[in-house]
Amino acid sequence: MTEAYTIAERRFEIPEPKLRDFLRRYDHLDTVVCGLVGSHSYGFPSPDSDFDLKAIHLAPAAEVLGLHRPTEIVNFLDTVDGLEMDYTSHEAGSALARLLKGDGNALERIFSPYQILPVETDERLRELRALARDNLSRRFHRHYAGFLAGTVKRYDKERTYEVKPLLYMARVALIGVHLLIEGEILADLPVLLETYPLPWVSELLRIKDEAEHAKIEDDTPYTFGLLCLPSVTSHPPNTHPRRSCPGFQASRRMVSVRQGHPWSLLRRIAVCEERGSGVDKIVLHAEATAILT
Repeated sequence: MTEAYTIAERRFEIPEPKLRDFLRRYDHLDTVVCGLVGSHSYGFPSPDSDFDLKAIHLAPAAEVLGLHRPTEIVNFLDTVDGLEMDYTSHEAGSALARLLKGDGNALERIFSPYQILPVETDERLRELRALARDNLSRRFHRHYAGFLAGTVKRYDKERTYEVKPLLYMARVALIGVHLLIEGEILADLPVLLETYPLPWVSELLRIKDEAEHAKIEDDTPYTFGLLCLPSVTSHPPNTHPRRSCPGFQASRRMVSVRQGHPWSLLRRIAVCEERGSGVDKIVLHAEATAILT
C-alpha cells in the first residue's frame, strides 16, 4: 500500500494542541485512530465549523474475553476551550464490523488526513489502513447511495435554502463515484472537483466559506445542477454489491449519471469495460463531464 493511496494531504490549519488536550480525557482508551472528519476532511470548513473527531479504540483483552461485552461506543458533544466538539469512538470490533458491512463513515475516519492520535508513523494505523483497503467492496455502494437519497429527500422536504446540505449531496455523490471508479477514498470536495469539474459546486463552496450555516435566496440553479450529479444510486448491471469494486481486481468500471428533472430519475447507468489502453474510461469520463457541465 503506497502513501499516495493512504493519505490525502492536509489543506487547513487546525488547533491540534487544543484537540490533543481534549483527547487526554480519553487516555484510558487505547486509541488506534482519531480522525478529524466533517467539513475539514470534506474541504469546506468555515470559521465557526465544529470539530468532528471520530476514533477507533481497542478494548482490554479482559473485557473482550469477559462475560459482558465491552462498551462499544463512547460519545461526547459539547464546547471545550471555545471549540465545539463532536467526539465518537467505536471499539475496534464494532468498527471493523461496520467496515465489513460497507460503512463509509468507518472508511473515512481511517483514511482522514487529519489524524490527531496516533501519529502518522504508528504501525497499527498502517495495518488498519491496509486491512480497510483489502476489504473494500461494492457494499460501500449502499452507504453512499443511501446517504445521498436521504439527504436529497430531507432537503426536498425542508427546503431550508442552506448551502451545507447542497454541498453534502455533491460530496457524497462524488466520494462514492470516485471510490467505485478508482478504488480509493477521497473525501476532499475541492480536490474531487479537479477530476469532476462542477462550477456550481465551486460557487457553493465560496458561499460556504463565509459562514457555517450560509443560505441562498434561490436554490434553482443548484438543485438543477444536482439533477446532473454523478450518482451511485443504482447497481451496475451484472454485478453484485458484495463483489469487489471496480478498481479492486474487478473487470468492469462504472459511473452512473443522474439526469432528468424529478429527483427520482436516477437510473441511467453508463458502463465501460476496462481495457489495457484505457480508451473506454477516457471516453466515458468525457461523456460524463459533458453532461455534468
